[in-house]
Amino acid sequence: MASPSRILVCGLGSIGRRHLRLLHELDPTFELAAWRSGRGDGCPEEDLLVAQFRSLEEALAWQPEAAIVASPAPQHGAQAGELAAAGVALLIEKPLGTGEEPLATWRPLQSAAKNGIPILIGYVLRHDPALAMIQGWLASGRIGTLVSAHGRCGSWLPDWRPGTDYRQGVSARRELGGGVLLELSHDLDLLLSLLGPLTITAADLSCSSMLETNVEDRALLLLHTEAREPVSLQLDFCSRPPARSLLMRGSEGEISWDLIKGCLSRVDQHGVVHTESFAHEGEERYRRQLQHFLACCRGDAQPLVNVEDGLAVLELVRKARVARR
Repeated sequence: MASPSRILVCGLGSIGRRHLRLLHELDPTFELAAWRSGRGDGCPEEDLLVAQFRSLEEALAWQPEAAIVASPAPQHGAQAGELAAAGVALLIEKPLGTGEEPLATWRPLQSAAKNGIPILIGYVLRHDPALAMIQGWLASGRIGTLVSAHGRCGSWLPDWRPGTDYRQGVSARRELGGGVLLELSHDLDLLLSLLGPLTITAADLSCSSMLETNVEDRALLLLHTEAREPVSLQLDFCSRPPARSLLMRGSEGEISWDLIKGCLSRVDQHGVVHTESFAHEGEERYRRQLQHFLACCRGDAQPLVNVEDGLAVLELVRKARVARR
């Protein structure tokens, strides 16, 4: 199978524009189009488009072979469902939804995936090569039996998209699917990919009042694995400097990953430190993700993060809200 030649991008926010730039860099011959509300400002990436549409009917008449759903999370279910029903391969930006949708919302995607339509969820950290090394270390027992794991991700929301008013963005607005649980759900997906199914035991979600938002801007989750190993995850977008890390302690060593510095280390039972560097420029993970998506469209790979993975994250988000203090 050949790579898709016609690719539709749904939504021209910051992430939609990034995908357009990277697709053009990967192959300038792609025919790129956008389906958008028309309410946003113009952007330089519009010069890369051969067409813009104001309705899904118009977009489907253009006959895209693949689409990237980069609209706000509450719109993902309806948009992705109709595209998948039309046989369009999909990369759906994280999160898959908000966690408040009825399960029937996702049946068109599940059905399309079972029928061989490639559907990938955009948890871009899965495409960091350091993750594959950690998975290998765990599988080979390099740190013995897992004892505990702790993830942390903190940043300052107004710094995320320079030149824009963070108060008007998706991240700061509950009605658009904002808040740290959904916006930083990358870290939940990372833990699931490494540790398997997780159970929420407690959740502390709060608004610091340091930012002008109507969403939770910090969260502390306590979880456990199926083997009852304790796991914690601390999230916020109201702190500086930015930090993102993962620490896993075992009976015979520990693994520490600084995702911002691109530094991965393993300490064995004797205290000997083994380090690996995975430094990369800011868009490299997104480039890898798009290359993987195109490989899935060609039939050369299976989605690294599929619909069920996306739903597993939403289920944790839903249970965290129920368990919140």
